[in-house]
Parts: sequence; C-alpha cells; structure tokens
Amino acid sequence: MPEGSSIDITISYELDDAGWATAMFGVNDKFVEMGVSYLHDSLLDLANLAIALSEGEPPKPVILMEEPGEYQIHVSVEGRMSYVTIRHYEDWESWGLINTDLYDTALYVCVNTNSIVEQIRASMIKIYEEYGMQGYKKKWMEHEFPIEQYNRLV
Repeated sequence: MPEGSSIDITISYELDDAGWATAMFGVNDKFVEMGVSYLHDSLLDLANLAIALSEGEPPKPVILMEEPGEYQIHVSVEGRMSYVTIRHYEDWESWGLINTDLYDTALYVCVNTNSIVEQIRASMIKIYEEYGMQGYKKKWMEHEFPIEQYNRLV
C-alpha cells in the first residue's frame, strides 16, 4: 500500500447488558462483529492501542474475550499505515487454553493509523459521556473505566 493512501477503518465499541459489549471493526463491506465479555478489560486494551499508535510505540494485541473463544487484534505499523489482523480462537489463547497457532483470520486490512486512533477515541468519548465512571463500572462490573488512558487520548 502506498505511503499516502488513506483507507479508513470503522471501529465501534458499545456496552450491552451487564458484563457484555459489542465491538465492530471493518473497512468498506468487510466487518467483524465481536461479542466482548467482562472477563478481560478490552476497553483498556483498545485505549492502550490508540495511545501506542499515537505515540509511535509498538502496540500490544487487543484481547476481546467471548464465552468461549476470543478475538485478538494485532496491529503492525509502516509509515502512516497500519496492518490490522483480527484473529479468532475457539478458546482462550490468552489464558493458554489453545495453541497460539490455532486461529482463523477474521479480518486483515491495511488502514490509516490515525483513523484507528480517532475511532477508538470517539468510542471512548461516547461511552464516557453516556455512562460516566460509575455507570461504566455498573455495566462492566469487573473493571473500572480507563480514565487515565481516556485523559491521554482526549
């Protein structure tokens, strides 16, 4: 992909019933919708991804646990573009319950790095404005709203 290309990604993260959220990643007509369990602090992972990308640091994978299974979002950066791979595991790889190599690729795209940061920032702002710190904790149960990361992004 040429350095100046500007393919944008759509990212959303919305709280559902207590302890559950829905994440969506995609470009054009290629979308992956993922159920997200409170068993992992996925919003914190997403915030840390956005911070790493905005500060030019190597990003760590984002874990989105289902029950059972999980998705992992891996991002590598080249110039202004990021290569995003979403892996789907039938069980919890992050807990060592399945071999790291046993996954399906749910999505592989090359997108503008700034778009990832902006989409995650927008999702966090929406959640914070809708629920606040206490409302988020009540909905998400296990984890606090990542306010420190939020403040770094807004």
